[in-house]
Amino acid sequence: MPYLFELRPSYRNFLEFISCGFRFEFINIYLGFLVIAFLTLWVCTSRQNTHIKLITLYFSLSFFTNFAYQMYRARFFDYIGIVIGLIVISILLLHPLKIWRGGKTLFFLMIILLLHILILYIAGYFDRYESGDKVFLQRMVMIFRVVFLFFVVLYFMNFVRDQGQIDFIVTAFKYTGAACLLIMVFQEILFFGFGYESTCLNFASARIPLPRFGSISIEGGHFGRLIPTFLVYFLVPRKAGLKITAAFFLLVFLSLTNISISLYGYLVFIFLSMIVVNLFVCKIHRLKLFISVLIATIAGASVSFPVYALRLWDKISALLFKYGDQYERFAFRKPGFVYKSLSEFPLGIGFGVSNRHLPDESFTDMGIYALISQTSILSIVIILLFVCYWFLLLRRFIKYKRDLLIKPYAPHSFIMALAIPFIFIFDIVWLYPGYILPFLILSAYTRSEELPLDSIQVK
Repeated sequence: MPYLFELRPSYRNFLEFISCGFRFEFINIYLGFLVIAFLTLWVCTSRQNTHIKLITLYFSLSFFTNFAYQMYRARFFDYIGIVIGLIVISILLLHPLKIWRGGKTLFFLMIILLLHILILYIAGYFDRYESGDKVFLQRMVMIFRVVFLFFVVLYFMNFVRDQGQIDFIVTAFKYTGAACLLIMVFQEILFFGFGYESTCLNFASARIPLPRFGSISIEGGHFGRLIPTFLVYFLVPRKAGLKITAAFFLLVFLSLTNISISLYGYLVFIFLSMIVVNLFVCKIHRLKLFISVLIATIAGASVSFPVYALRLWDKISALLFKYGDQYERFAFRKPGFVYKSLSEFPLGIGFGVSNRHLPDESFTDMGIYALISQTSILSIVIILLFVCYWFLLLRRFIKYKRDLLIKPYAPHSFIMALAIPFIFIFDIVWLYPGYILPFLILSAYTRSEELPLDSIQVK
């Protein structure tokens, strides 16, 4: 095996990437641009209206998070979100749009987060950082992502009106995700088969002697967080429950080659949600077959990566028993980080998904810890709003499940909706569009009292 090292991107944005000229080590990024070009051509030449095309591009382009797909800290899908926001604002100036209940909740959240970060700035909280103004601006970028997310939600709920449009959005989303996964597999073939190294190659975790590949993301760990969002949509709904397809099984197996603790944890949550939905909601009659496939998948992963299991235990034991050694500055999932951050910043440290560190560079990768430390007492409001929305959405789905289970992608989105809160607790993926799409699909399905089969009508 070739000598392993971290091959990080040598550029920070799209302009720097194209100025580097052609390099074979960027092959995965070039393939990503081909996928973007094909996706854009397919969407723009479809018979869907402009609103559906923009919504589809927003969610499908969210897989591309590498620096090559960014400008001024905004990714390609962020710019689509800005366009959507401008359209919604122009429409609001002329005609009123119906703001659905979840949209009102998101609007309220947007306002309190904006006020919160302004209070922190006025109080001089960011002066404690070495580059306080830069940190403030970075976190304002995250706030504006919430702002434009509100516009995307409003846009989706007002212009996605029938099943054909949902089919179009989900089809583009899931096949784009599958294409990105295949780019990762191509990287692996080049590396293990021919010794060629491509960008976004780095060690998996701790001292694991196996690489992981970022595909069209910044690194393997980042891409691992995106993979689970599209896998469930490859299941086929049946009256007796969701049927596992060969495509689903293959994609799950290929995704396991991404050495990512987050990915494996997400898949566990999703598989458990699948069992719950099939057993208690769909009343599946072939549960033994389903469990057999799940066991086979887990066994295959264990056989394929025995070293990973050993190194994972090495990392866990180091965190538990040798804290202060090689992991001295990494708080990871230790509850002491929450106490430390709130004692130094009693009003929080400002909202920012990737900026979850303190001035001394200690940080946490535990989603719930990051939320509490960043927003302090406001985290109670945020968590309460989300829990209320989540509970009401699931309750409404169960109420109309007889009509909803025969709709394409309704049971799939329900599975994701069950798993996502646990993912949010353990990791920081709150604003990633792939984890928001299932909630929007369920909200679109359940907003009509009559729940017609051929269309989704706004009340």
